[in-house]
Amino acid sequence: MAAPQAVYQTGWWGDSSYACTLKTQPVQTYTVRLHFAELDSHTVTGKRVFDVGINGRRVLTDFDVFKAAGGYHKALVKQFTGVAPDETGSITIHVQKGKTNSPQISGIEILKDAGAH
Repeated sequence: MAAPQAVYQTGWWGDSSYACTLKTQPVQTYTVRLHFAELDSHTVTGKRVFDVGINGRRVLTDFDVFKAAGGYHKALVKQFTGVAPDETGSITIHVQKGKTNSPQISGIEILKDAGAH
């Protein structure tokens, strides 16, 4: 499910890490929802290709937002469930330049998994 339109009207570009420290119990897991939209002048596939990791584990490789979303200015959400915080209680998302141009992300949500204690 896409976020409100305002989330996709801006983004963060470049190699970046985003850490969220959570108050959690050891058995707590989360769903991480990453929001993307190609906002730049890239209007064909292959112009922005990058990798995304969560807590040191690559979850997207050679990710092309334009291709995955099906076009320019189209919202796309990638969801990852069962994500456990690291030993410090943090979930860290890292976007890293891949084959072309800088990575771009529009929003991050971290939600408590259903049924988790």
